[in-house]
Amino acid sequence: GGNGGNGGNGANPRVAPGFALDGTATPTDGPTDDATDEPTDAPTDEPTDSPTDDGTLTEDFDNSAVADLDEEIAFMRGGYTQEDVDLFNAYVCDDQGILLDAQTGEAANLPDDPLKPLVACSPPEEGSGSADDPGQPSFKYLLSQAIIQGTDLDDAGFGIPQGQVGYAVTLDIGGDGRQVFSDASSKLTLDVEQFAIVLDGQVISAPTFNGRIPDGSAQISGNFTETEAESLSTSLKFGALPISFEEPSSETIGPSLAGDQLRAGLTAGGIGLALVMLYCLLYYRGLGTVVIASLGVAAAITYAMVLLLSETAGFTLTLPGVAGLIIAVGITADSFIILFERIRDEMRDGKSMRVAVESGWVRARNTALAADAVSLLAAVVLYLFASGVVKGFAFALGLTTLIDLVVFFYFTKPMVSYLARYSFFNKGHRLSGLSAATLGTDVAPAVPAGGKA
Repeated sequence: GGNGGNGGNGANPRVAPGFALDGTATPTDGPTDDATDEPTDAPTDEPTDSPTDDGTLTEDFDNSAVADLDEEIAFMRGGYTQEDVDLFNAYVCDDQGILLDAQTGEAANLPDDPLKPLVACSPPEEGSGSADDPGQPSFKYLLSQAIIQGTDLDDAGFGIPQGQVGYAVTLDIGGDGRQVFSDASSKLTLDVEQFAIVLDGQVISAPTFNGRIPDGSAQISGNFTETEAESLSTSLKFGALPISFEEPSSETIGPSLAGDQLRAGLTAGGIGLALVMLYCLLYYRGLGTVVIASLGVAAAITYAMVLLLSETAGFTLTLPGVAGLIIAVGITADSFIILFERIRDEMRDGKSMRVAVESGWVRARNTALAADAVSLLAAVVLYLFASGVVKGFAFALGLTTLIDLVVFFYFTKPMVSYLARYSFFNKGHRLSGLSAATLGTDVAPAVPAGGKA
């Protein structure tokens, strides 16, 4: 048994005629009981000098329409006309199963009107290479009008049925198509005639019926591999959805311009990172090494995440994404500055660096968490409600904010605690960034007038 394709993307299910022909065979007209009318001596209308506006490729039609089953079975059994034969002969199938114009050799793009016969190809089937399984070439079909729409397909799947050794594809047809499918299975079983499944103008399967299927639950069996069965079930299941695509935004730029912009953005980010490191090294001196190491770790993690996401999720680093990464440098550096200033405040109160690190960490941690929470919330809101390239900026900002938290908690703080063990920092060497002069605690107290120092 079988079902149709997707009404939403222009694919329609058809009853296949009782033959599946390659490009060398031609259907013939079936005999009629009564003689036809006498032909006219000349065409009724003179041909026009120029093509009309309306044509086959531009006419409108109801994509959800279906035809009468009995009429289409009669079509299969010889009810096609000479016009249908000419239509069949006007096209050929290439080795890849693509329908070509027989005269020009160009790919044909026939409109898939469900209430008109259609010429379609089936994709070729690759064999195992052995003499018993050489594969199957592409076949050309003359298809009747549609009798079931793909929207009547409720579900499809694949697996190995109980008691069998080969894969099969299962499908469940509901709605108005269930009764039509039942009648078709009953009438097509006797003559072993095919039932075509058409998706996007291509016959993806053309099975025959082994018996009547009253409940719409069918099973397509054959020499399926697991991959082939999964592919067919996926085409049935998702091809039967009325999918439409919308383009929220588009931006077209030349490849050289895009490359120049991306390189400029990365260069600007590198310069910004270097300036932040230099400033922290000059201002915080020895403590500045913590900033350099932490920024280096954050940059390495960010680079690794971008590579991982590009491989697994198709993430592409764009110019707005680079901007998000550059802003993250400032966010990350801000966390370090908060921690260092809290440590300095504690040391101004007379605490040693070891004690100041632990007490200052509690205050700095809460401030950093609040700041990063605001940045992360802004990134989430931008990603959910923005469109186009702004999403790339929001994603990069959110990613680097999370990385900042990880580095701040699991690298920066442990590194500062480790440095506090050394007398270079704990005793306030002048190059440590924690000397009395740097903290402003080396100024002698003022002596009142008339008093003694």
